[in-house]
Amino acid sequence: MIFQLFNGSSKKREKLDIVAGILHICNKEANRTQIMYQAGMSFSQLKEYISLAIDRNLLIETKNNDMVKYSTTEKGLELLQRYREIMDILNGN
Repeated sequence: MIFQLFNGSSKKREKLDIVAGILHICNKEANRTQIMYQAGMSFSQLKEYISLAIDRNLLIETKNNDMVKYSTTEKGLELLQRYREIMDILNGN
């Protein structure tokens, strides 16, 4: 996976870790397939988390012809920055 979601352990990912990973992936715009493979999740999980992120104004959906893409909003970038700062503190960096 592109983004280190949680301190490298094999424990189950938490909701915040998953959302942060999606925000990271969508920082440069991504479609559903790219997000699904890079975040390592099923399509049903993807739909749930994208819906959550859009509802919270963390992601924006854009449609161009038949292609749907997702981009991280300013609010999403803020959350991602704070997430990284917290993870740095927890990991002793």
